[in-house]
Amino acid sequence: MIVYHGTNLFSAKVIRRYGVWLSVQRPLTDFGRGFYVTFHLKQAKKWAKVRALHPQVHPLLLKRLKMSEEDFWQHSDTQQPAYLIFHLDVGRLRTLRGKVFPTPRDPEWPIYRRRWASFVTRCRAGIQHPYDFVYGPVAGWHRLIPGRIRLAFRKDQLSLNSPRALQCLSGGTVVVLSQTKPKAGLKLRENGYLPSRL
Repeated sequence: MIVYHGTNLFSAKVIRRYGVWLSVQRPLTDFGRGFYVTFHLKQAKKWAKVRALHPQVHPLLLKRLKMSEEDFWQHSDTQQPAYLIFHLDVGRLRTLRGKVFPTPRDPEWPIYRRRWASFVTRCRAGIQHPYDFVYGPVAGWHRLIPGRIRLAFRKDQLSLNSPRALQCLSGGTVVVLSQTKPKAGLKLRENGYLPSRL
């Protein structure tokens, strides 16, 4: 089965050359520290554009690459959107310990919605889980109620949270998207795009 990972070209090249390093993935995410992929190309392309406009880098990655933070920000690939195409061995993945939440279109979703929201809240608070992988809907913060999780209805994610889960991926073809331009009123700063009035 084909899965996609949206990112910037800098990160895509690092992944292609060295593989995925779980230790440099962000810990406070929907399903905890892991390598996130989706089954939907359109979603990966959108995420690639977000990552190119708002690049992030873990200090441990810079240390491993023997690169300064300044060099990272000035690197031309940092603001170039890209995505990777992988083959996922679903049969092998199913032999591992996983947690699967239904999607909102599934008739069982109302039963699992609270469990999903609770799981996401715990992961975003840094509470680790014992799973090799987790699949389910993408979460977002509620705009009007701080601390409340909202559902991104049409977006899914598969988080590969262990080296054994990462071994279910093969390939890693890099596809470069056209350069993302900042919206009007934004200008490039050292750490990404910020409103020009700042």
